[in-house]
Amino acid sequence: MTTSTAKSEITTTDKQMLATPWDRMDPARRGSMVWWLWAVTWIGLVAGYLDDKRRGWDFVVVFSAAHTILFWGLFLGETSPFPVQVRLAYFLWVACGTLAFDSLMHITLVGLFANLTVGYCPLARMMSLLPWNRKKNIPLSWDLVRRTILSPPTEGRFEVVMDEAAAAAGAAEKKAA
Repeated sequence: MTTSTAKSEITTTDKQMLATPWDRMDPARRGSMVWWLWAVTWIGLVAGYLDDKRRGWDFVVVFSAAHTILFWGLFLGETSPFPVQVRLAYFLWVACGTLAFDSLMHITLVGLFANLTVGYCPLARMMSLLPWNRKKNIPLSWDLVRRTILSPPTEGRFEVVMDEAAAAAGAAEKKAA
């Protein structure tokens, strides 16, 4: 065995050891787990909507906290991975909605239904616009917001596909503003 082969084997082993539990999970299993976690959440939202005391919404807050902690653990305590960010934002959204702003829960009911049925997640789309979730060469622009909102539903993480001309137009729009 040559030295270069040994190095590549060590690198491959190191990568496997450094991979998160999320990375090591079978993609089909990940997809199923994610869908069921959101489906249970949506059932709680519906139950809370139908119950005068909104007990289902209390369940959603607790379940969303557990969901967030699960994903935080699957990503080894990191908060920067996009799936962790989405769950943390969702938890904060439903916590605020349960405590004081019923209208947030109504928005959540519709948004999560869209995510479960056609794969359109409004929260993930809005989160993708945050500076730390955009590629450095793609500035925030009205064109980017439009593309983000109007792009068709996707499986997995949402990302706006930008061609170079659109990215340049966004940069020009930012300079003009």
